[in-house]
Amino acid sequence: MRNVGRCFLWLAATGALLIADGFVAPHVGGGLRLAAYRFIEVVVLLCFFAWTMRFLLRGSLPWRRLVVPAVVTSLCWMGMRGFAALYFSPTVVSDGRTYGTVGVIFTLLTWFIAIDAVVLLGAILGVALERRAPSTEPPA
Repeated sequence: MRNVGRCFLWLAATGALLIADGFVAPHVGGGLRLAAYRFIEVVVLLCFFAWTMRFLLRGSLPWRRLVVPAVVTSLCWMGMRGFAALYFSPTVVSDGRTYGTVGVIFTLLTWFIAIDAVVLLGAILGVALERRAPSTEPPA
């Protein structure tokens, strides 16, 4: 029960990030502005995922141990974002026509499961990579 407040605060931060992206992304345009936006987006995601891990783990890991998992999770998120743009947008429309509201709900549930998989697998892969990397710290 002690962590319920932390979870709701994290949920609010995640919602704010997604809503902000939803407002900004349509106005970016193309070309150099799009490239700059994508770069800024990766940096923001990296900071967000590092903060997420630190916050939800109650600061038990140092920031330097969270960098690799945050980078991997951010890259996985960007990959899922590209896949979602190609797959989920047309699927929502076609499932809405074919199955009605239930089809749209199932497509959105699939999208939420994909988000969960990206966040979980990105963190797991990042920790695995971080542990395989040679340590720069002197042995104790």
